[in-house]
Amino acid sequence: MHKTLIVTCIVIFATILSLSCGKTTSTKELTESSARALIEGFYANNYYPINVAPLVPLFAQTRIDYKTVDDKFGLGKDMRLFLERGLIEQHTETLSYPNISGIFTGEIHFAGAMRYEPENIIYNQYNLQMNADSNSFSGTLTISHQEGRSADGTIAPGPIEVTGVNKVTGTVQPDGSVSIEGGNLGANGKYTEQGTVASLTLPGPYYQGAEWHLVGKATGRTEMKWYTYSLTPEGYKQIEQTRNSMELRAGKFKIGEVTNLRLVTDTVAVANFAWEASLNDLGKTLFQYAQDELRSRNLPTNDVPKGVGEAQFAKKPDGSWIISSANAQ
Repeated sequence: MHKTLIVTCIVIFATILSLSCGKTTSTKELTESSARALIEGFYANNYYPINVAPLVPLFAQTRIDYKTVDDKFGLGKDMRLFLERGLIEQHTETLSYPNISGIFTGEIHFAGAMRYEPENIIYNQYNLQMNADSNSFSGTLTISHQEGRSADGTIAPGPIEVTGVNKVTGTVQPDGSVSIEGGNLGANGKYTEQGTVASLTLPGPYYQGAEWHLVGKATGRTEMKWYTYSLTPEGYKQIEQTRNSMELRAGKFKIGEVTNLRLVTDTVAVANFAWEASLNDLGKTLFQYAQDELRSRNLPTNDVPKGVGEAQFAKKPDGSWIISSANAQ
């Protein structure tokens, strides 16, 4: 249902700057062993993040019930998991919509400049049908033209000629407000019913009059259930959301071997370090989802998130070394 090149909404990377460091210690002598201790202290209070920001658009009003969605891979599966784990909650609302369906016709007449000239008649005919399980509709707009009778009666009406057929799509709101794309009339209008008659009112271009009133048959209303989603109190404990991101606290960093320790200046040193993530239960599940999707596309997989990072160290005036930044990627 929801396919994405982002591997099951997981972007496995972490950039942890000195501003986010937890415990830090200092050492008189900077060796690979003491550098590792400093890096471990840096990451002691930092979580391993899994980016779940691609889920945010799915929280908006939708017709999809993610409690029951059958999505082998992708965002739908993640949403269902978060619902099952109590990290997000579902809200439902049932709304009543006009059931726009059938043929709607309208016409406008332009008198000839002189009494002996024929009038011009433009016809617009919408043939619309509601799309299944949605408040959207689609159909066609047929535009026709006819030369009508002249004012003095010397010219008889001519044949009606089709000048264009356009595909149209649109949506309708509970109050009858409609938005239509395609065709030659304005996009935003109103749908109403009175008895057995339905009216579709749309703004016309300046050369076709201020408004078009197209008439069809009333078809009643239909009810639709909508869903929205939000983080639960437990979700806020495990998920950090900012303006531009949403990250799951998926586990901790496990620091491995430190290599290539070297001086950049007398007071700055850098080193590389191996790392892997020690995932919590939810982190393991999401990571496995990602690996399953990669495997389905014959792409390389990993047993755990891991990589090689770089740390930078600074020498203080008293001669001791501290870690100034680290980047695990």
